[in-house]
Amino acid sequence: MSLFDDLPRTHNSVCEIDTVIAVIPKNAFNAVLKAHPELYPHFARLLCSRVRSAFQFIDSSAGLNLQHQLIKRLLMLTTSYGQHLPQDCAITLTLSQESLAQMINSSRQTVNQLLGDLQNQGLLHLHYGKITISRPNALFALLVDEE
Repeated sequence: MSLFDDLPRTHNSVCEIDTVIAVIPKNAFNAVLKAHPELYPHFARLLCSRVRSAFQFIDSSAGLNLQHQLIKRLLMLTTSYGQHLPQDCAITLTLSQESLAQMINSSRQTVNQLLGDLQNQGLLHLHYGKITISRPNALFALLVDEE
């Protein structure tokens, strides 16, 4: 987005392993678009798709209580653009409870309590800066039962 609106990036990324990153400098990106303006509609569709997904997530979470908003967010974080891991696979997310609280517009203390409840149910395990979802299907079932 920041390539198009000249505003700061909206997110940061953190890698847990050695990673190779391909970077397209803004001036090179603009040069490609200037030379190939037929690419603009493709980027417009991509940006619209992201906005649409954000609206759908907001709409689907609006009527949920905080616990279910938290579960929904955790499940969303376990996928990468729709690529689901095997059903019986434990998934470890690297994020702070503070970050998670900001994602659902709550306090870290409330998120800590909700995560503790889910941990007591055996659905996840809390570690410093990480959350391991040991039973993603059971977590999903808890969400589906309430919708």
